[in-house]
Amino acid sequence: MPKLNDVVQYKRWGWMVGTGVFIQLTSTVSARMDIEEIRPAVGNGVSPVNEAADAQNRIRRSAEETLERFHNVAYSMSEQSQAGTRIAGSVEQVAGVVTKTRRAVALTTQAVRDIDSMANSLRDAVSRFRL
Repeated sequence: MPKLNDVVQYKRWGWMVGTGVFIQLTSTVSARMDIEEIRPAVGNGVSPVNEAADAQNRIRRSAEETLERFHNVAYSMSEQSQAGTRIAGSVEQVAGVVTKTRRAVALTTQAVRDIDSMANSLRDAVSRFRL
């Protein structure tokens, strides 16, 4: 009849799967085994399971922190995109004002030329009259 330690040593990986494996392993061992013989094997199996659970918890926390960082980056990118859109709208408005100002300057320049031409014509007309 095999001893529990022999079975546990042979199937140590089973502890990573869970308690069901322990039940399966102990069912193959004689009921006459002393509890003190089982205790070290249980201790050897529980420690890796606890370490695996701790590692899993650390991974979960890290994943949650990473996810939160991704959300923060996405939110910041969204804000920057909205700010970029507002800036683009403002640039368009400035471009519209510049275009209107350029037209106004062109009209003013033409009006000044027209006034200058009228002033020259008026000067010529006045120079013909002598008293």
